[in-house]
Amino acid sequence: MTETIEDLRKKRAASGQRLYVVFMEPVEGSGDRSAARGAHYAFIERLEETGALLMGGPLVDEESGKPKGAGLFILRAGSQAEAEALVRDDPFVTGGFRTCRVEPWRVGEGRIGLSVNFTDRSWSLV
Repeated sequence: MTETIEDLRKKRAASGQRLYVVFMEPVEGSGDRSAARGAHYAFIERLEETGALLMGGPLVDEESGKPKGAGLFILRAGSQAEAEALVRDDPFVTGGFRTCRVEPWRVGEGRIGLSVNFTDRSWSLV
């Protein structure tokens, strides 16, 4: 049986999942990470499919819009240790291309009513 969105919301609320910001920083002198990029994207898709990834992406240069090498994820997890375990398996981390720092995050303001899937570029109203 397929879970409904409402079932998933109730499960997340019951599990006590929290939000965590993951700061991904490039490791100086780590070399070209292009060989690990496909595995990194597949890793991100798995986080998204499991519901752990709320959003993420590269930090970019304001003028050019080009990635600067660092990135940021916002994850759903039951604890900081769980969030750290999730990102530890990122091929950019295991390959020595990035370090990561995980911080608990409490949303204080804002509103969201749109579901956007950045990977396949789809969206829906919730």
